[in-house]
Amino acid sequence: MSVFDLEQTIEITKLCCTPKKNWVVAAGIRSTGLTGSLGIGRHVTQLLKSVLPNPEPKKTIKTTPLPNVQELVAEYQFRGDGMVTIHGNLYRVTHPITIFGWEKQTGIAKI
Repeated sequence: MSVFDLEQTIEITKLCCTPKKNWVVAAGIRSTGLTGSLGIGRHVTQLLKSVLPNPEPKKTIKTTPLPNVQELVAEYQFRGDGMVTIHGNLYRVTHPITIFGWEKQTGIAKI
């Protein structure tokens, strides 16, 4: 089975792998963004492990936790410019579902 045969296993329009560059592209995924990225990454990793001859041992990756969602929503509401601060950097909120939830303050975005 080649990496390209994996397209039939999951709903990904295109899955490309360039092992020499340690690069994988999974395209055409309908996702809500950040919330789906860890699960998608885990799924793609499992698919690649099944076709790569000798995958490298698991590496520990240092992650940076995101601030509390309610804090981000409060800042988003207070600023009024569509931006939030994460670890000292300003970011524009661009995902339509996130914007809708944060403006309406619904679900976990209730403050």
